[in-house]
Amino acid sequence: MRIIHSIHIGSKRTVATLAAALAALLLFGLLTIAGSAGAQSQRQSADTPTPAPTHTPMPDLGGANASKPQGTLDSMLSQLVETVERGFMTTHSAAADAPLHHNGAIAVTFYTDGGGNNAAIARFLRQNGGDPRNIGADYIEAYVPIDLLAAASRQPGVIRVRAIIPPQPAQAGQGSVVSQGVSVHNADAWHAAGYRGAGVSIGIIDPGFMGLSDLMGIEAPAAITARCYRSIGSASADIADCEIGSSHGTALVETLTDVAPDAALYISNPGSFGDLRASVDWMVEQGVDVINYAAGWTWDGPGDGASPFVDSPLKSVDAAVDGGIMWASSAGNNAMRTWYSQFSNPDSDDWLNFNEYDERNDVYLEAGKRFIVQLRWEDRWPYASRDLDLYMFDYWGRPVARSQNFQLGHRAHTPYEVFVFTPRYSGTYSLGITHVLGDAPGWVQLQAFTGQTLQYHTLNGSIANPAESANPGLLAVGAAHWADTNTIEPFSSRGPAPDGRSKPEIVGADCGAAASRNEIEHPIGQRCWVMGTSQATAHVAGLAALVRQAFPAYTPQQTADYLKRTAEARGNAPNNTWGYGFAKLPDPSDLAPPPAVTATPTRIAGSATPTATPSATPEGGGGTQPTPSAGFTAVSNGPSHACGIRRVDGTIACWGSNSFGQGAPPSGGGFTAISSGDAHTCALGGGGAISCWGSNAFGQATPPISSGFSAISSGANHTCALHTNGAISCWGNSAYGQATAPSGNNFTSVSSSDSNTCALRNDGAVVCWGSVSGAFTN
Repeated sequence: MRIIHSIHIGSKRTVATLAAALAALLLFGLLTIAGSAGAQSQRQSADTPTPAPTHTPMPDLGGANASKPQGTLDSMLSQLVETVERGFMTTHSAAADAPLHHNGAIAVTFYTDGGGNNAAIARFLRQNGGDPRNIGADYIEAYVPIDLLAAASRQPGVIRVRAIIPPQPAQAGQGSVVSQGVSVHNADAWHAAGYRGAGVSIGIIDPGFMGLSDLMGIEAPAAITARCYRSIGSASADIADCEIGSSHGTALVETLTDVAPDAALYISNPGSFGDLRASVDWMVEQGVDVINYAAGWTWDGPGDGASPFVDSPLKSVDAAVDGGIMWASSAGNNAMRTWYSQFSNPDSDDWLNFNEYDERNDVYLEAGKRFIVQLRWEDRWPYASRDLDLYMFDYWGRPVARSQNFQLGHRAHTPYEVFVFTPRYSGTYSLGITHVLGDAPGWVQLQAFTGQTLQYHTLNGSIANPAESANPGLLAVGAAHWADTNTIEPFSSRGPAPDGRSKPEIVGADCGAAASRNEIEHPIGQRCWVMGTSQATAHVAGLAALVRQAFPAYTPQQTADYLKRTAEARGNAPNNTWGYGFAKLPDPSDLAPPPAVTATPTRIAGSATPTATPSATPEGGGGTQPTPSAGFTAVSNGPSHACGIRRVDGTIACWGSNSFGQGAPPSGGGFTAISSGDAHTCALGGGGAISCWGSNAFGQATPPISSGFSAISSGANHTCALHTNGAISCWGNSAYGQATAPSGNNFTSVSSSDSNTCALRNDGAVVCWGSVSGAFTN
């Protein structure tokens, strides 16, 4: 193992000279012989040998001549470029090995510095055979020929280029086939009471809707509104363009129709981050109330429910909730596909141990079936400085795939590795993780993204993206069979999230009947049609539609809170298996009146940011709320409103103007600090979580990271918060730089004003940014 590691270090970290390359070639020959025996010695005797050769290895794969990523290309793209440049594959066949391709070009995302170079980069691509599709503030999604990738990656303003990996479905009037989930969730009783989803719209975002048109007017509504993609950045209203990939989404349309038969349905099948955001914005414009999302994307953040990237699915969730939509997201079927634990290296050879003796994690792969595996670990996003690499070996210990991105603390470096591998032969392969540079991380998370079971899996720490979102308007949904709602499905993803948050929020029923699916076997011997957290999510999304019909003034968070509050607890709630329990609507005769909701989001066409319209004029007149009477522990006021934290339970009360929703705080208690701006307020809750409400015109009510803070301060239209590690995050209006926080983790307090912010450093210095900037000392 030490020989393998020394070769790896040399190939990735030193400047190759001819002598070094020759020496490395000799060592790589030793690796093929000695490394093979070493890998076998760690295997279990039950392993079955795979016919040799299992795969034609890429040139120098994992050995001494492995080149570093070219330009700003990620490791996967660099390897594809290298295979073409060295004549091992044609451009067309290499493109076919990419996760997403079209007409011989690879779908990639260019992440840029936002400095105004996007137009020039897009022009360069068009002039040289590329096809840019989605152009955001700091990213471009495009189809790019392989022989153009290296040059494109070196264009001014490009920080990194990443292959686009499409999402994976979380698969594992009513028609004549009705899901059993309707009754076990008590939705049938609500139907009898007149709650069938009338006046409510549900959006279904899913990779595929094959066969949907055949069921419309029978098992699905006769009219469904669509935004469909045949390729990235190219959308149409033709449902036929959504009938690709699989029938996964079709079964969910059936389930949602069973639970909320009178709801209006909207569908979309985005295949990239940019298309997902466009689909969400479209659904906000259409007035959708609930989104059902039953797929998972690759990780793009540190596991705290947020991401530094503007195109992140996590930010699409935030945009939906800001637009008045509650988001139901499948927790994932990843419990047996994920290994999440501390980094362990008892023999100090830099290879991670999955148990006391084994440094390999086996996975069985089928010939011709694409395998995608991803790895992330504790570090900063971006600016990661703990360098880990990911390898795959065949039965004889020969490396057949790898991911070796740089993590050297630069802006383009994230603690993430991923590769795609398509085996020529079925058999058992193994994964290995090596620590290259920097401190060892506290935790490591490995996942078979395409659904294969890992030999070593932890069950916990397996929540999918974007279900790991920290947005309170999202429900991550686990699964239990409709015939046994006290037993979690063995594959159902479980928490905690890497930052310690409890996940999922709730559990729904799966295995319900669907006309588009044949009956399948289930381990408990009960009948099953649609197995997985996907259908569980559709059941919960349908319940949310019924709740929105009953309480039309509910916000997304209030809708989610209602379902959590009425769920049947399974153990201490919340927990990392069941969340708040199994979703169960109360008897409709026992419906409690909705809590006071003073503002209902009103959607503005073309805008993801809602404005608030008072639904009633509270006592006191003038559109203001009365001052509550109770003991308070903290208070903060803006120009025309004030909010305080009650001593008895940590809940929040607000009074004064509510023209932008600033007088409508979130439900729940446990808040410890509060700070108001001009027309928004943010509060600090348990676990350092931040909740904001009111005007969000500048993003001041949308924290980029929602937990792990110790203090908060709001300016007029921006907010800054102090993290427990001493770092500062800011969001909102930064016209004067007031929301552009300094780097460093040596701050002890923070204070924001209209157009500037200042923070106290642990050496006694005061650092300010915005309209007043600089460092001030005695």
